[in-house]
Amino acid sequence: YCQPTQQQRQPEPPTRFYTGSMSLALPTDEQSLSPLHVFLRRHCVEVFSFQGTTHPRLVDGQVGLRCVHCRNAPGDRAVCFPSTLRNLYHSIETWQRRHAATCPDMLPNIRIQLDTLMSESRSGAGGRRQYWMEAAQQIGLVDTEYGLRFSKDPATVVQLQQQEQEVIPRQVPLKKRPLSTPVV
Repeated sequence: YCQPTQQQRQPEPPTRFYTGSMSLALPTDEQSLSPLHVFLRRHCVEVFSFQGTTHPRLVDGQVGLRCVHCRNAPGDRAVCFPSTLRNLYHSIETWQRRHAATCPDMLPNIRIQLDTLMSESRSGAGGRRQYWMEAAQQIGLVDTEYGLRFSKDPATVVQLQQQEQEVIPRQVPLKKRPLSTPVV
């Protein structure tokens, strides 16, 4: 087999990992994803780290994807643990097909919006697997031999996202002044 060149090698993941949970939604979602996937990321799913009880196939701190509506008492297929960043997109597709329609705790207005978006969405329209991987890396998810992990503290990432959201709406475009008007 061939050894990857220096340029092809992936950076080593950090040795310190964090725990917590956070939304997948990013301000750039609307430019890269279908309205359905933007909605799912913003209103339906989150990433979280497994903690506490022992499980034969999971390790403490491993990151999974879960329904935000029934996260305290997960329904059928509400939680999954993608083994790699590449599998994150497949996990959301599976969640959408197998859990979204049956979630016992989804609010009626969310279900109506989700059903509408799902009926309007064409197969293959706007999934962008590569974007899902890059966005996950941006919020600090990394591949490890034990599945996904947080390389950044989710609480800090969430605070930074909230600060960005607060700043963006307050920006007002500057009005162009005529060139002959002196600036004092």
